[in-house]
Amino acid sequence: VDPEVGQRPQRHHSEARGSREMSDLTEIGGILNGSGDPEDFSSALNALHRLLESDAGTQGPCISQGVADATVAALERRKCGTLAEGHLAAVKVMRTLMRNPEGLRWMVQGRAIPALSGVLSRSEDYGKSAAQEAVIVFLTLSASRANEEALLRSGSVEAMLDFVKGAEGGGQADVLAMKVLMNLSSSASVRTILVGAGGIETLLAIAGAEESGERQQQAIKNLMNLAASMELKVEMLNRGTVQVLMKRIQAGTASGTEESLLALKGVMNLVCHQDTKVPMVEQGVIEAMLGLCTAGDVPQEHRVQCVRILMSMATHRDTKVPMVERGAADIAVA
Repeated sequence: VDPEVGQRPQRHHSEARGSREMSDLTEIGGILNGSGDPEDFSSALNALHRLLESDAGTQGPCISQGVADATVAALERRKCGTLAEGHLAAVKVMRTLMRNPEGLRWMVQGRAIPALSGVLSRSEDYGKSAAQEAVIVFLTLSASRANEEALLRSGSVEAMLDFVKGAEGGGQADVLAMKVLMNLSSSASVRTILVGAGGIETLLAIAGAEESGERQQQAIKNLMNLAASMELKVEMLNRGTVQVLMKRIQAGTASGTEESLLALKGVMNLVCHQDTKVPMVEQGVIEAMLGLCTAGDVPQEHRVQCVRILMSMATHRDTKVPMVERGAADIAVA
């Protein structure tokens, strides 16, 4: 049997190019700006990443000579086709460039951030690795308020939420993506986008899942953070946040889990609003908190949070009688 039958024909011109390392920005830029095939673009992007990593002195010229912009264009137009390693290399180039001030300015002022948002929104086209690398870039960018406007303008919040929705319960990148959302949600504009794009429902679905782990813990942190916003407390209550948080509290308080403590803090944030106290009484929060206060196996830090929640609920005139009827006065005396 002829071993060559059915095999892909060899591309001798690519072999010639690949037989040596591309180390010249002009050559790499020429390839990226050209109309080659996906393998050529992928090889050029990988060579560019290695060059930038090995010689920091090439990073400035990479930007000034337009090679960085050509990288963004290659990513936007998916010039690497189905070659995931090429898309990954393009994102790595951007991550390398943003380490210095000039590269960071280039990213924030140009098309790099929108291109990365596209990678997250269409991760099935770009590949899981490229999307994960993009999340790491966004985690770095979201740590500074100075980058907030550029991230909002590029649709990054919606893209990050799309990535979390499509992650289907796995991967460290999913957890990092929720950390990005938490970094950004200190902004009222971001919170508005999150609510409008279904962010609360997405976080509730993750936090309320049967399994327990870092993913659920990060979702609860996000809910706790959002519940601190006065404008969201009533809406979060109406969307079932208390029930999800109470589920986590009841599941983990006896063993003193971090998740249950975060959930208690989330309930505390929600109760700090005059319009949420009475509905929370109706949802059984008083009984739940009293039960935890009197249980013998509840960690002290958890017990303190329960007492604080009861104290806050007692500040509303319409909750005082229900609290006394349920035995809150006995706890106060004790």
